[in-house]
Amino acid sequence: MMRTFFLLFVPLAALTACHDECSTETCTDFARVVIETTDGTWVDGDYSLELEADDAVYSCTFTTPDDAPETATWQPIDCTPKINAFLVPLCESHGVLLPASESCSPLPGKFNLLAEAPGTPKKVRSVLTRGDETVLDDTRNIPLYETVQPNGPECAPTCQQYGGVSVIP
Repeated sequence: MMRTFFLLFVPLAALTACHDECSTETCTDFARVVIETTDGTWVDGDYSLELEADDAVYSCTFTTPDDAPETATWQPIDCTPKINAFLVPLCESHGVLLPASESCSPLPGKFNLLAEAPGTPKKVRSVLTRGDETVLDDTRNIPLYETVQPNGPECAPTCQQYGGVSVIP
């Protein structure tokens, strides 16, 4: 009888352990697009990013060097409708500054473009143009989402996230 009690007790303890050990980080579903240049620098000028996620279309604009991050903080860019879109500084010690809460010694004038379409779209297309309508990048992706559990495998929440990277000359 004692053995049966022990076997029933262990799974019950495992189920309740999550409540005592889980952190409270949140997460959201998204399809992330990152556009990099080969050396981190961008030609001065006006840029437009069109991000298509299934039937939704997001239009974003920025100007270099005016909108480029000057510190280790992510510089938001204007998008319609509003989405998470940033110019993300490149760091001296470890490359791209991800996530936003990290700190670094930014490399002056060097950054990447990051934009996130909300949800889990089945198709994502990003088109980056420079002022004179020169197409710098036209990438189509069928995202393969990764399951993310920021508080551990036994704890909520669970999110689906995708990250695609394009490198332009």
